[in-house]
Amino acid sequence: MESPINPRTYQYRLTAKPLKLGLMLVLKDVVEAFPKGTELTKIRAIFDDSDKEVELSYDPKRRRLYGLTQWYRKHNAQLGDVVIIELIEASKYRFRFKKGEKLSPSEAPAHNEIRDMIHEIGRLEGKVSETEYHIDSYRLDVVWKRIRAGNPSHVFEVQVGGNFFEALTKLKHAWDKWNSKPYLVTTERYMAGAKQLLEGSFHEIEHVARIVNWRRVKELYELEIKIMDIRTEIGV
Repeated sequence: MESPINPRTYQYRLTAKPLKLGLMLVLKDVVEAFPKGTELTKIRAIFDDSDKEVELSYDPKRRRLYGLTQWYRKHNAQLGDVVIIELIEASKYRFRFKKGEKLSPSEAPAHNEIRDMIHEIGRLEGKVSETEYHIDSYRLDVVWKRIRAGNPSHVFEVQVGGNFFEALTKLKHAWDKWNSKPYLVTTERYMAGAKQLLEGSFHEIEHVARIVNWRRVKELYELEIKIMDIRTEIGV
């Protein structure tokens, strides 16, 4: 999100993940123009020069605006294209499209990108989802809870390299302390090595722990976003 053109108009340059998933990321410098809160809410949207209002789903905590797939397709949106957002009144916006300079997509996933996908999957499924969660002297990448005051039911560590022993140590500690279901998310390159560690030094959690290919997380995330997009489109 770039600097405002004026106090009520903003520009958003499309990047790979939002474009593919039909959403928009509302960055911190203009988040005050969008509804506050922690739960999914509805905003009113008008596209281009139309007078027709439609409802879109907005997640204030994650600053995600859903339901833009069809509009992106209408304009054959590409990396680097620009969305112009005009704040008409509280929770009512006009969206316009402008062709921009093309950008090159990023290839390899970063640790935080995978972590954030897991975090958002939890939220979209109605769980209390938190990142960088403290457990004694450790921090877990993501945890899911059934209720905010409860203990984590699912715990996740993302390893695209680095110290797998430490990651499994944190997952085992969470299982010992909370009986949480542990997940280690990694790449094809490290699946076999992680499995060997789980069968050896961490055999106590072998029967409950899951080693997950990051691509499966990405597939699930995209499906969850697609479901949200369809729900927004048909109004349920």
